[in-house]
Amino acid sequence: MPPSALQPRRCYKLHDVEATFCFVDLAGFSALTEAHGDDAAADLAVRFTGLVTETLAENGRLVKTIGDAVLVVSPSPAPGVQFISAAHPGCARTRSA
Repeated sequence: MPPSALQPRRCYKLHDVEATFCFVDLAGFSALTEAHGDDAAADLAVRFTGLVTETLAENGRLVKTIGDAVLVVSPSPAPGVQFISAAHPGCARTRSA
């Protein structure tokens, strides 16, 4: 057993935090990549991330991008729902552009 395994672990106090997580993925992204190529797919992913960032405003925070998907956190369910409601029509426009 390595010596580091024998060291006492630090205990951290955890605080209750209310948060709502939204994972948003572009449907059909793999098919788009196959049909139109990597450059077109990358362009769409960048535009999608920009749209998400614009739509979030004060409703939350972009945590991470994962290819054609984003992970967003908001302080409570209501702002998360507001974000999704605002982003959905924009996503349809981005996809058809």
